[in-house]
Amino acid sequence: QYYRSGLYWYAMVVALRFLKGFRGQAKLALLQMSLSRAFWDVVHFMIIFLVLLANFALGGRVLFGKELHNWSTYLRAWSTTTRMLLGSHLFHEMYEAAPISASIWFWLFLLTMVFVMTNLLLAIVVDNHLSLRQAVGPTNGIIYDIRQAWADLWWRLDWRRDQISEGEYKAAFLQSPYAELIEGLAELAQVDEEVEVQGRDNCLGLRFCFRQMEDVSAKGLAAEGHPGCVITKSLELRNLGCDAQTAEHLQDVCTPLVEQEHEIRSQSQVQQGRQFVRWLESYRAELMHHCEHIEAGMAEEEDGLHQVLERLEASVHEALEGFQELRHLGVESLAPPPPGQTGVMKASGAFEHTGARFL
Repeated sequence: QYYRSGLYWYAMVVALRFLKGFRGQAKLALLQMSLSRAFWDVVHFMIIFLVLLANFALGGRVLFGKELHNWSTYLRAWSTTTRMLLGSHLFHEMYEAAPISASIWFWLFLLTMVFVMTNLLLAIVVDNHLSLRQAVGPTNGIIYDIRQAWADLWWRLDWRRDQISEGEYKAAFLQSPYAELIEGLAELAQVDEEVEVQGRDNCLGLRFCFRQMEDVSAKGLAAEGHPGCVITKSLELRNLGCDAQTAEHLQDVCTPLVEQEHEIRSQSQVQQGRQFVRWLESYRAELMHHCEHIEAGMAEEEDGLHQVLERLEASVHEALEGFQELRHLGVESLAPPPPGQTGVMKASGAFEHTGARFL
């Protein structure tokens, strides 16, 4: 008996180890993250679910316990209620014992526990999965990972063969081409300790944290100059400790992934909103530029108008002064004499009256 129990628990431990290993694959890790994220919602749901299920079991024990064997004890009533929840309906014998009570109990149980509560549990899990998938983005399947692992295995074999040909036997047999590279990249990107822990926990940890930081940022991490958004060149990888062959290999492998990430990010609603804001800012800057030109032109025209008015005022003053001088000299008019009249016209009271009225 103890031997069989030990084998059972050993199989459970192996299954848990499989679950831990599944964190290295994107889609499997996404499913596990969805379940772990929905855990507390499911716990609170189970409180309501178990209370309702216990109420129906107790009601069945009270209504049918004396006539039916399946409802004769509370334990059997609980077992029968669970069986009916899973689809094994025992309605006929309940109906024969108490038709009206059986019909009311059965339809209330069917509507409450089967149609409402089970679908509510499904909605909780699906909602958490969809929100997490939207936050993480598209993930690669296990077939893609197998192809990538196979290609990386062949590249590692070529790399070790090159190391042997160059006489680097220690690096060929004992070292990894990616040794200390992840730590160097995390330090270069200034990754927080919490984000680094989540990155070690599963393969989607860094991406999930980065997407959250990207969504919280107003203009985007790239626009704010975050070091984690700067594209790493081959020279920087070599400065972190890897050789030239490894740096070129990483550049070739990661460039399509980076382009895919940029394409996915550009299609997100947050990025589209940021693009709309950038367009508004550019239009606002262009409008301000045109307004400044208009203000500058209006200022120049206003200066020119002031100068014209000043000249006009000066000419009016000069004309008035000229009239005053003519009045003192006794000139009656500056108009030419009528035809047939010659000589100088004498000053008269009419001219003085006209000049005074004009002034």
